[in-house]
Amino acid sequence: MALGGPGYRGGRVSGERDPDFERLSCSLDQDREIFHCDVWNSLVHVLALWEAGALDGGVAGSLAEGLLEILREGPDGLPEEAEDVHEAIEVRLRDLVGEEAGWLQLGRSRNDQVATSVRIRLRERLADVVLELLRLGEALVARGRELAGVRLAGYTHLRRAQPCSLGFWLTSYVPEVVRGARALLRVPGLEECPLGCSAFSGSTVRVDRHREATLLGFRRPARHCGEATGLRGPLLEALGRLATVASGLTRLASDLVQLASDDVGVVEPPDELSSTSSVMPHKKNPDALELARAELSVVSGVKGLGDGVHGKLPLFYNRDLQVLNGLVWDALDRFELSVRVLRKVVEGMEVDEERAEGTLKGSHAVAVDLAEFLADVGGLTFREAHRVVGRVSARLDREGVPMTREHAGRVAEELRREGVDVDEEELREVLDPGRAVRRPVEGSTDPDRLGPALRRLEGELRGVRRALDDRAGRWRRALRATEVALGRLGVEGFAEEYERYWRPGA
Repeated sequence: MALGGPGYRGGRVSGERDPDFERLSCSLDQDREIFHCDVWNSLVHVLALWEAGALDGGVAGSLAEGLLEILREGPDGLPEEAEDVHEAIEVRLRDLVGEEAGWLQLGRSRNDQVATSVRIRLRERLADVVLELLRLGEALVARGRELAGVRLAGYTHLRRAQPCSLGFWLTSYVPEVVRGARALLRVPGLEECPLGCSAFSGSTVRVDRHREATLLGFRRPARHCGEATGLRGPLLEALGRLATVASGLTRLASDLVQLASDDVGVVEPPDELSSTSSVMPHKKNPDALELARAELSVVSGVKGLGDGVHGKLPLFYNRDLQVLNGLVWDALDRFELSVRVLRKVVEGMEVDEERAEGTLKGSHAVAVDLAEFLADVGGLTFREAHRVVGRVSARLDREGVPMTREHAGRVAEELRREGVDVDEEELREVLDPGRAVRRPVEGSTDPDRLGPALRRLEGELRGVRRALDDRAGRWRRALRATEVALGRLGVEGFAEEYERYWRPGA
């Protein structure tokens, strides 16, 4: 049904729309994301109107039956000519129940309607994202425990720096995953329901906004109608938190690309997550990691785009906000897929322990341990020891001599040139990479300390999962409560139909 028909035109604005404006205005494709949420939103609004005495039971039941049928038909059953999903549902409802569909928007605007549907869908999508993050965190912990004894050189500035374990390296990202998952579960404002705010200042229809909020799984109605419909704080907060986590995970992707390089060669992604060259038949490229890195970089940048769309708009509602919705769904799509790919690489990659050990044997990665040893037993301040070891390292590096226990005699000779005499057996022990990873401080790469740290991180991941399960339980109860309320109108089957689109806790 075209907008010139029984949609929003034909009153203050009439006639056909300009075709370019029609294309610019239409959000029906991106609105598929919120279709099921909008039907739930509309069903609860019908219930609120009925319970407020604004609709009689016959009309309310007819509207509810029609909306449930629309949910069964799915978004493909909506008229394609509509401006957005809200109009499309109303027009389809008119096809099903006749002119009684005109009661659906009593006491409600598209402004509070879309704000509510977007918040419902955002919490659903964030729950899915958090679940993917938890799976990535669990995969990192599992591989970290498995690889806690695999020694290699860690890098700063892409130069070999200090010894660590591959398990320590990988699990460095787990606290970031935990923080990100927690933050995405606690987006401010996402527990407040805008329904009942109308355009921005409320309605004269006495709907119970607390009842609406409860039936839709929110903790409370939005405290301020102008903020709820005119601003998009929760969306911007979600984009900001996604950007922070995405920024960290781009570094995980980069680390795995580096570790898979020919020059390092410590890990190899599985074939199903790799590509080859169109011309160089010997190439096995970590394309999945590179693409995930790029997608996550885009996610990091979307926050700036969102601020650009949202910022400097006058109150209250402005149509610009429609564009913001699309940015959010796109960012969530990119983020969720990328996190899933990273997890699959972590789970499936092979590790070459010999190549890992080789990054230590061919390097001066134990130099800091040697400087600390000289400060401990050589009577030097650490800064003096730092300079001595730096000069020794420079001379050995020019000669291609690594700073390892096998070359302890040569290291001792260079130290004597600096006026520092050390016991060669003690020096050999200091230069042993096995000793180098056994560091006596909390949170270090020491395998004996990494184990307890990973158990604590596992506990934190379980805590986030419990919080997610609690929220999913509340949303399930809200679906059931809506089902029960609709049953009083003789309408059944809502919760089952809704869960075809999204199942809490799945």
